[in-house]
Amino acid sequence: MAVLAFFVAILYAKNKERIYLYYALFLVFSLAYGFVNIRAQTWVGEVFGSVFQGNLRFVEPFTLLAFASYIGFAMELLEIRSNNARVAHIFTVWALCCVVYAVGYGVFYDYIAPFSLTIFVAVRIVIFSLSAYYLVWIIRRTTSPVKTPFLMGSYAYFAGSLMASARFAFEDLPFPALYRVSATSIFEMGILVETLFFALALGQRLLFLTRERERAQERRLERISEEGRLVSEQNEELERRIKAREKAVLQAQERLADEEKMRLKAEFERELARSETIARSLEINPHFLHNCLNSIMYLIQSDQNKKATQYLTVFSRFIRLVLEASRKAAISVTEELAMIEKYLKLERNRYGKDFSYRITGASQPMLGGVMVPPMLLYPVVENAVWHGAMSSPDVNKKITIDVGLQAGQLIICIADNGVGWLSGQRKSRQGKSNAHTGISLTRERIKLFNHTFESTIDFRIDEVNDSVQTGTQAIFAITLSER
Repeated sequence: MAVLAFFVAILYAKNKERIYLYYALFLVFSLAYGFVNIRAQTWVGEVFGSVFQGNLRFVEPFTLLAFASYIGFAMELLEIRSNNARVAHIFTVWALCCVVYAVGYGVFYDYIAPFSLTIFVAVRIVIFSLSAYYLVWIIRRTTSPVKTPFLMGSYAYFAGSLMASARFAFEDLPFPALYRVSATSIFEMGILVETLFFALALGQRLLFLTRERERAQERRLERISEEGRLVSEQNEELERRIKAREKAVLQAQERLADEEKMRLKAEFERELARSETIARSLEINPHFLHNCLNSIMYLIQSDQNKKATQYLTVFSRFIRLVLEASRKAAISVTEELAMIEKYLKLERNRYGKDFSYRITGASQPMLGGVMVPPMLLYPVVENAVWHGAMSSPDVNKKITIDVGLQAGQLIICIADNGVGWLSGQRKSRQGKSNAHTGISLTRERIKLFNHTFESTIDFRIDEVNDSVQTGTQAIFAITLSER
C-alpha cells in the first residue's frame, strides 16, 4: 500500500489531477490505520516513538479521514460533478463532515472515550445507510466506463468495514467464525481488495483517456486534410475560370472595333488582375504543407501530445486565414501580418530554438486601413526562411519584420541573417529556382495591384554584406492614399 501511495503521489505531482490526490490520501490514511493497529515493532514506531502504535485516539480519525478521501476519489473517478451537481454538493458536505468529525474526535478523545462505543455505532449507522443509498444511485444513474471495478472495490471496502464494525461493537453475534479474526484484520482485508480494484479502475481510466485523446487527434488530422483538399479544389476551379475568361475575351476582341476593343481590353485586364490576385493568394508551397503534416504526425507518434495539439492549433488557424483571404481581392496589412506570424510560428516549431523571428510595428491601428494583395509577403518571407536564415552559418538564425511610416509611405522591411539568398540562387546550377519564381510572381502581382487600386506598391531587394552582418533585406514601400 505504501508503494502504491508513492506511485499515485508521483502521478498527482505530474498531472495535478485531484483524483490522484484523493486516492493517495486514502492510501496514506489507510496505511496510518494499519500502523496504529500493527502488533510488531516497525520503523514508523521507531521514528515517532510509538506515538501511533496501539493508540486508540487515532483509530477513528484515520478511518474517517480515509473514508472522506474515498468520497472525493469517487466524485472524480465517476465525474459526478458533471453528471449531477446536487449529488456532488451532498458528497462534498458529507466528506467535510467526516473530516470535522475525525479532527474533533482526536482532539476531544479524553472526554468522549467513555462513550466511544455508542458514538461508533451511531456514526456507522449513518455512514452505512448513506453509503448503501448512494451505491444504488451510482449503479442506476451513472454510465462511467470504470464503474464496474469501482463498485467491486466499494463492495469489498464496505463489506470489510461492516463485518469489522459488527465484530467490534457486538460480542454475542451468532457467528463464532467471525470472532476468530480480529476486527482490524477484517477491515484491512476489505481495504486490500478495494485497493486492488481501485488501482484497476485508475488503469482503465488512463487507458480510456488515452484512447479519447487519440481519437480527437485523428479527427483533427482528418479536418486538416479536408481543408487542404478544399484549397486544392478551389485552386483548380479558379484556374479553369481564368482560362475560360481569357478565351472568351480574346474572341470578343477580334470581332469589335478598335474603340470597343480598347474598352473591353481595359475591363478584361481589370478583371484578370482581380482574379489572378485571388488565385495566386492560394499558392502555398506544397512542401511546406507536407512538412507541417509530417511534423504533426511525428509529435503524435512520439507521444508529445501537448506539442502536437499546440502545433495543430496554429496550423489550422493559418489555413483558415488563407481560406478567408482567398475570397478577397485585397486585405489589410493587419490581416496579412497575422497570416505571416502564424506561418513563422509554424516554421519556428519545426526548426526549434535555433530559429527565431521578430515582428515590430504590427499593432498600429492605421494598418487596418491599408490594403495589399492577399499573401503578398508570404513568398518573400518563405525565401527569407528557407534560402536565407537556414543557410546562415550563424547558430542563431533569425527573421525580422519591421513596419513603420516614412515620408507618407508605409515601409515593410523583411530581413534575414543568411548569406544572401538572391546571390546564392544566381549561383545555383539549376537555372530558375523556387526563390526566383516566387519573386517574379510577387512583382507580377504588385503590377496587377497597382493597375487596379489607387494605392501603389514599390518593391526592392537589397543584399547586406559588411563587417557587421550578412543577409538580405526585402522592402515593400506602400504609398498611402490621400483619402
